[in-house]
Order: sequence, then structure tokens, then C-alpha cells
Amino acid sequence: MNQKVNSLRCIQRARVLVLAVFVTGLLMGPLMAAGADPAEITKLQSKLRTEYRAAKYKDAMETATKLHEIVPDDADTIYNIACLHCLMGEKGEAYEWLEKSIRVGYRDADHLMSDADFRTIRGEDRFREIVADLRANGGGRADVEEKPAAKKDDKPAKKADAGDKDEEQVEEMSTRDRAMRINELTGKLIQTAGEKDYDKALEYALEAEKLAQKDMNAATKALTAYNVACMQSLMKHKDEAIEAFERAVHTGGFNENLIEQMKGDSDLDFIRKDKRFIRMAEELTKSAAKKVEPATKVTLPRKFDKSKKAPLIVALHPWGGNMNETRDRWQKVADQMGAILLTPQGTYQLGDDEYRWDMSLDVLEDQVMQAVESVMDQYKVDEEKVAIVGFSQGAWAAYLIALRNPGAIRGVITIAGKFDKSFEAEADGEDLGDMRCVIMVGDRDDKEMLESSRLAEKVLKKSGATVRYKSYKGLGHQYPKDAEKELTEAVKFVFE
Repeated sequence: MNQKVNSLRCIQRARVLVLAVFVTGLLMGPLMAAGADPAEITKLQSKLRTEYRAAKYKDAMETATKLHEIVPDDADTIYNIACLHCLMGEKGEAYEWLEKSIRVGYRDADHLMSDADFRTIRGEDRFREIVADLRANGGGRADVEEKPAAKKDDKPAKKADAGDKDEEQVEEMSTRDRAMRINELTGKLIQTAGEKDYDKALEYALEAEKLAQKDMNAATKALTAYNVACMQSLMKHKDEAIEAFERAVHTGGFNENLIEQMKGDSDLDFIRKDKRFIRMAEELTKSAAKKVEPATKVTLPRKFDKSKKAPLIVALHPWGGNMNETRDRWQKVADQMGAILLTPQGTYQLGDDEYRWDMSLDVLEDQVMQAVESVMDQYKVDEEKVAIVGFSQGAWAAYLIALRNPGAIRGVITIAGKFDKSFEAEADGEDLGDMRCVIMVGDRDDKEMLESSRLAEKVLKKSGATVRYKSYKGLGHQYPKDAEKELTEAVKFVFE
């Protein structure tokens, strides 16, 4: 359901980080049945996602049960109930519901094998038998063509082949196809590492990292590199393991809990005493952020008339910023527009009053959109005039939320924001004909930022959005010099 990582340890199995880009975790496929209320189903699905991500498994079980009552034969809902039973330590019930999901149509053996929700039972014979039976009956992803495994030499090679696909095939893959392939490779990595076939596991890890370098986000790149480090370490390839670990650390994307897991990861024992590893581990620890509860600030415009509808500006702070600084930056603009100003705050604290946004796109989206819904519940908001704006990492987040919520967001304003290539998949098939966008960037910002801004312009226009691209001469990674004037004009353009 969401982008999620967990460490996995089963008896006599190696531990790797499970990276599920699109499908690991709870499934949220479309639920269709005669007489079912689509609006109620959508509402329950959203509620289930929120409860699941917050680890409120009992509440999530109640919601999943309600979904099951509405559509009793939906395999995904039954599978979700199995996941929740396992997360709550109810193994018997987990098996019962898992087997029931297969009886009514669940078929994805690869997903099941890599799903971290079942990590506590994955090493048990009963679970393995379920997976084996599912594969025997045609389960798994038949659409992926695999090459025969290469014959091994007596001595393991220092470097493994990077994958099953040549450069031309990789380039032709869509962002979603890459993500699905990475997810599949990670599942195979878990299985082969558990069987101590580290040669093959390393092949899978290297192919996954190679795919991630094309257009995945930082967390995906870092985790695939980390998995390579684990496999190289298990094969006692010290230099290669340390190089891969350095790639993972320099890419970033790790949270505090994950860093703590890494400190005790036995896969890295072979390189743990090396000075290079110690130095990188210290760097990784310093980069950790403390997870904190979401916070928001709502600022009403001067002469606010609560009986009338008002525009809404949702302003997102940069990496290392906070909701108060962002409020101060946008308050005069909001006043001029008579708009309510909502400034959410990131849920990872970097230092004193410094925060960043969650790198999980689903978690980030839920946090911001729940804050928007809360404002709409409290005040009369003109739903035709809702803009999301942001600077730097806040602009990156604004792109994502706007693309995922075109019905709720009228427009987006980004300042020095990176448009990830993976966002193309978010825009694919979306009708953004009602969306108005302003992209603001300094011509002296770094090359990657400039290229991603042009990509944003291209993708948004292709999806039908009205886009204004503004390049500022002599400006680096910062707000325009006459910021209040420029931002006000941008908001006016969005609300036209």
C-alpha cells in the first residue's frame, strides 16, 4: 500500500531491508460489487490507509472488517485482514484469512513472499507451503520474462552481473515498471539470501540498484544500495561492500528507526571494524532525524468574515524550515488575497526548530491533505481557490500533492523545487486541465534543479495544466528578491 521498509530476520536467514515501492503491505485495489456505495468504499479505504500507517492496527482491523462486510468476496480486503492479524501477533487468524484470500482469487506469490507484514511467520513451514502452492498454481508475475541463471564458477566472482536486462531495455521501461521490477527483485533477493545463495542475491541487489538510479527517489536509491552492501559483506567483498554502503549514506533518505536497525545488522559484521565503515556510520548517525507528531498553524486574514468563503493557501517549508517561518513569509501575500493560510510542519526534527518532510510519499500526502480537510471542516473555504505552495523540499512536496489531488488543489506554486522523474508516473493519465501552475527558479540554481524544473513544465503542460515558468537572472537556490510582489502575482495567476 505504501512505500515501506522493514528489517527481516528469520531463523537461519540473512537480513536485508525490504523495499516495497508500490505493492508491499496492505493492498488497496478497486472494490466493485453490485449495490456497494463507491463513496463509502473510498472513505473506508482512506481511513484504513491512515490507521495502518499510524500503526493503529486494531482500528484498522475494524475498518477492514467493515470493508469486508460491504464486499465479502474481495481478495484484497481479505488479504489486508490477514496482514493486520499477523501484525497484531494473531498467527492462527493470519493464516486463516491468508488462505481464504487465495481461495477467492489472490495470486501474487512474489508480493506475498516480500510482504514485511508477514515477517514474523515467513520462516514457518506453513507459510512456505502456502507460497509454494501459490507458485505451483500459476501465482507470481508471469509477465516478467527471466533469463536462465548463469552457470557459477568454482570461485565466486568479485562483481556480479548487474541484471537480466540490457541498457536499451532498461531505458525503455516506464517509471512504474521500474518500481514494480525493483519490488520484484527485492522479493527474490530476500528468498535467495535466505537460502544462502549470495551470488544470485547479489545479482538481484545490483539490478535493483541499477534500476533505482534512473528515476527513483532518494529513499529507494539508498535502500537498494544498502542491500548491495549487505550482500557484498556476506560474500566477504570488503571494498565493494564499503563502496555500496557509502553510496547509500550519501544518497540519504534514512530515518532514525532505520538507522538504529542498521547498527545491529549482522549482514555488515564483516566490514563493521573497518575505519571507512566506522566513519560512514558516524556520518549516518549525525544525519538522523527524530520522528515527531504532525503540527500545523492556521492564520486568518485581516478583516476575516467567517460567513463568506475564503481562498486557502497551503504553504510548505523547506528542509530545515518550520511552519512559523513559512507563515511569516506568506502572511502578507495571504492578507492581500483575503486567504486563509495553512502552514503544516514536517514530521522529522533535524535540530532546534528545524524540520523536514517524511520521505514516504503516501505518509506526506496524508499529513498535508488531512490538515487541508481539517481547515475545510472549521471554515468556509472557496474550493475553487485552493493553492499549494512551497520552497525547496516544500516545493518538491507541493508538486506531489498537487498531482495526486487535482480535484482538491486548484493550483501549485513552486520556488526552487525539484520535480522528481518519478512524478511523471503520478501525472500519467491525469487530467490537469483545471490546474494552474507557477514554476519559479533562479538561473544560477544547480543544473539538476534547472533540468527538473523544465521537466515539470513539460509534464504539467502535457497533462493539460496552464503553466507559467519564471526564471530569475542571477538568482540561486532562494526566493526572488522582491518576494512579496512575485508571490502575490503568482497566487493571483493561480486563482484567476
